[in-house]
Amino acid sequence: MFDGDIRDGVVDMSGIGARSAIDNLRQKLNTMGLMRPPPSLRLVQVDQSFCQWEDLLRPLAKTFGQPGARLSLHIEGDPAFLKKDDYIRPRLVMGDFRGYLRVDYLDRDGNVQHLYPQLADPAQHMGANPPRQFDPGETLNLGDPGPENPGWQVDEPYGTDVIIAIQSEDALFDRPRPRIIEKAADYLRDLKRAIEAARSRGARITAAAMPLETRLK
Repeated sequence: MFDGDIRDGVVDMSGIGARSAIDNLRQKLNTMGLMRPPPSLRLVQVDQSFCQWEDLLRPLAKTFGQPGARLSLHIEGDPAFLKKDDYIRPRLVMGDFRGYLRVDYLDRDGNVQHLYPQLADPAQHMGANPPRQFDPGETLNLGDPGPENPGWQVDEPYGTDVIIAIQSEDALFDRPRPRIIEKAADYLRDLKRAIEAARSRGARITAAAMPLETRLK
């Protein structure tokens, strides 16, 4: 998944993808004559295990240069990487329609942690963060530590994982997921069905994704 625009005559793009997808993008930009002046390309090659997610979400994301506000996803401060015990604080800005959000953390071990909406987890002292509708352009800040939610801190294993966000006009699920952390394959299967059902109803859906590199120090 790649996102970007042309600003002051310079291509500015970021995103994640397999090596072949990144090579194809560079070739397309070159064919379109957009490699001069040199573009700002923040493209991260991700592990093969994330390719199914990329295939699912790519058709939902706004295409390059498409008008309208995009769903924005980034980490507070836009750090190059996070170190052990740093807090993971995703910041999201809604796209150009009112809807619901889902935010998930995908790791390389085949698990997904639901960052929003979130069930209560007394064992981890985590309070519930139930779903609601957001207005166009509204901001959602996640991961700030507090009495109800201690936040998410970086720990091993370290490497590059992926955070995904999906904005949908209709709620994709009519009930909470069974656990805060579940197998990514199970969630991917159910999410694919939910997205297909929503699109068949004509509901608007868009998505964003970003890599997150974590290190010991």
